[in-house]
Amino acid sequence: GGSSGNMSFRLSTLVFSKDRPFQLQQCLESLFECIVKPSELPVKVSVLFTASSASLWAGYDLVRAAYPQVLFIREDNFSQQLLEWTADVIHDSVFAWFLVDDILFFRPYNILPALQLMADETHHDVLAFHLRLSSHVTFSHPASAYVRTPKLLVKSRAVDDEHSFLEFDRTTGSHDWNYPWDLCGSIYRGSEAVAIIQGIRTTFGESAISHPNKLEAKGHELFLAKSTLLHQRIRCFCPAYPILYAITVNKVQDQYNTPIYGMEEAITNATSSISEGQNGSQEEIHDFDLQDMESMLLFLHKSRRLDKNYYRMCSYNSVHIPDFILESATPTYAEGSSPLVSILFPVHNGAEWIEEAIDSIIQQSYNKWELIIINDCSTDSTADIIRRYLSVDSRIHLEDLSPRSGVASALNHGLSVCSGSLIARMDADDISLPHRLSKQVQLLQTRPEVGVVGSAVEIFTANSPLRLFVPPSSPALLAWNLLFTCPVVHPSVMMRKTVLDEVGGYPTCYLHAEDYALWLKLIPNTKITTINETLLRLRKHPGNVSTRYSAIQHNSCAEALRDVLLAQHSLKIDLRTVVQLQDLARNKDAFELSDPKQLFDLMVQWESIVIRSSPITEPERKRISDDCTSRLGEVAVYAMQQDPLQGMHIWQRWTQRKPGVKLQNLFR
Repeated sequence: GGSSGNMSFRLSTLVFSKDRPFQLQQCLESLFECIVKPSELPVKVSVLFTASSASLWAGYDLVRAAYPQVLFIREDNFSQQLLEWTADVIHDSVFAWFLVDDILFFRPYNILPALQLMADETHHDVLAFHLRLSSHVTFSHPASAYVRTPKLLVKSRAVDDEHSFLEFDRTTGSHDWNYPWDLCGSIYRGSEAVAIIQGIRTTFGESAISHPNKLEAKGHELFLAKSTLLHQRIRCFCPAYPILYAITVNKVQDQYNTPIYGMEEAITNATSSISEGQNGSQEEIHDFDLQDMESMLLFLHKSRRLDKNYYRMCSYNSVHIPDFILESATPTYAEGSSPLVSILFPVHNGAEWIEEAIDSIIQQSYNKWELIIINDCSTDSTADIIRRYLSVDSRIHLEDLSPRSGVASALNHGLSVCSGSLIARMDADDISLPHRLSKQVQLLQTRPEVGVVGSAVEIFTANSPLRLFVPPSSPALLAWNLLFTCPVVHPSVMMRKTVLDEVGGYPTCYLHAEDYALWLKLIPNTKITTINETLLRLRKHPGNVSTRYSAIQHNSCAEALRDVLLAQHSLKIDLRTVVQLQDLARNKDAFELSDPKQLFDLMVQWESIVIRSSPITEPERKRISDDCTSRLGEVAVYAMQQDPLQGMHIWQRWTQRKPGVKLQNLFR
């Protein structure tokens, strides 16, 4: 059982460290500052460490002196010392937690609620609490590949949203999301962690537990081979928001060819970080190299700190990141330079939830905003509720429209009276989380090439479990996906007013699809991205436009895409072909394609447009190419089923992209 008192949740933590005393010191400092509160959860922290030089050993001595509550174990026989630690876990710990020294915690987080559920018999099938994961992880740096994110359910909503956690089925994800044995921040039941380690030793021999990287890799092999009964545990927990990053700027292990970020990128960040002293004075630092562990000791001796606030404000799509930023180097934005954000808020008969929506704006941590509410001829008490707010907050403004004009026209009217250089969207039935505006302002201030930024959203209803929707953060992947669907959540976005003005605001001729039409028009002019962190709660109910007017909306989206393809890319595509393209993407039941060749050609042409349109990384190019090939294969199958003679040409074109596919396998 697990809820009989916090004292039953003793947690043994093992940190692996080699040649990185400064990074270890920052890991421990952030661990005790953000996560571990001994009064709430008894924790025993052990560090198994080694060093390659006398000066590095001396660096570890400084860290040991600063943390007398931590047990430092000088490595001399890794496998034996690991087994001794497991004996201690079996003796008095309910949970085992593994960390590496380049981890930095940057956000306070309460791990106890998740551990309480894991200790309860009703959740015996939960394998681990992966603290390095959250909705932000869409890219695997070690694999240099985009990941398949599983469906994320909100398992526990804390009073403070940032302490909530998610549940997922690891087998429906890929890479980081289906990496069951992880020593980079994961918590397991103590007895099960010990069983895994013993299973590794039994299956692969003593050498498999002689090094932390071998221990992790062989544990992963153990799960892949289903050599442990624990492979049946497919449910896992993770925080709802990122709480740690692995700052991957140097490499100390020699067992595997694990990539680190490039020297040029890392050093650029580091030298900008160390160019100023603690009081802003310039320091002379010569021959600095983040991969030189001796040089890193300089930070330890000068009592420098990595800037947790910087990492908390930034948004990354990977656990492993390249930015090495010290406190004194954090960019600061004076109040006078903080841009005004105008929040466009159209509403028609929104009395039921509008107070929650307005309150969520008032409670934003970023306070330089104006709320432009466009009341589109409401007939309920919406206007009365809004007027009560007008009397208490001068930043809230009301625009009354009559007769009713529709969402697109209401938005354009609101846009005409906005004073801000940044435009945020909001609907009357949704809830912005407290740091939404600050996060989006921060991104737009630091990335001038981006004109539109959305976010991951938490979808909730009155009766169903909460789940997350995480759009692509890569502008190229997002542009590719626009061919098939609308991956940008409209009420989550913040935009530069200039990019809206350049295209004349919202298109008004596509009923219930003004947002999708806008993104299509903006693609050639600016970058659209998303923050892979939940900044908006999106309410689903029978009155949603996407529910009430689904058929009209789908047809309007197809018309918008057809028109943009012709106007911007000189591609004349039949509307029926565009409708069928998007029906295929929605997994609509089998139907006959009107023109399989045109459909095939359209995807190939859009792939080329996206890849040519801007600088694109190799993982992005591969992700787009692989997805295009998969979708083309579906068209080829339909074409062969409808008319094998005509479909053969399409089939042959597809096999040029997918060599080795046999025709006889088609109808298996």
